[in-house]
Amino acid sequence: MDSTAYVQLAVWFFGVLIAAGAVLWLWNTTLPRVFPGRVRALGFFEALRLMLLAWLLFGAGAFGLTYALGAGIW
Repeated sequence: MDSTAYVQLAVWFFGVLIAAGAVLWLWNTTLPRVFPGRVRALGFFEALRLMLLAWLLFGAGAFGLTYALGAGIW
């Protein structure tokens, strides 16, 4: 692998971390207020698992990651 592949991999990795943080923030600020007492707050790795599950179920296009990761890779 050349150095640009490592840079792309690093950008992808940090993008996944930022997206998981966004899922965490959106979940914890929205759902417990909409459904008080029924939905608990998520931890970071729970948000990451939820995001990856949604990615598997609905495809990377659901998060707009298809183009961010380089369309045509998959």
